[in-house]
Amino acid sequence: MEDDIAHVNDEHLSTEKVLMVMQNLTDLLRLTFPSQFVFPVLGNHDFYPQNQLPPRRHPIYKRVADMWRHWLPNEAIDSFEKGERLSCEFLDYLAFDARKCVP
Repeated sequence: MEDDIAHVNDEHLSTEKVLMVMQNLTDLLRLTFPSQFVFPVLGNHDFYPQNQLPPRRHPIYKRVADMWRHWLPNEAIDSFEKGERLSCEFLDYLAFDARKCVP
């Protein structure tokens, strides 16, 4: 899951609109696939203003981390909230490692 927000000019968006869309999608995925793992990643349009994801703590990271907490281990949440890469290990043979998807 990443880059969920419409590709429109910032004048049509706000932080609250971006977070509302992300919450709606998160809820839909949890309801539709309750026993499946989803690896969430922020895309460059999943932030307001677009393409401005800071490499440090930011209130939006905290709010998004709270949405995704049920999918991710605590150490991944901690890294995500700091603006760092998201890394998770599952089983002995499966791992995910992603930076926020910014061009």
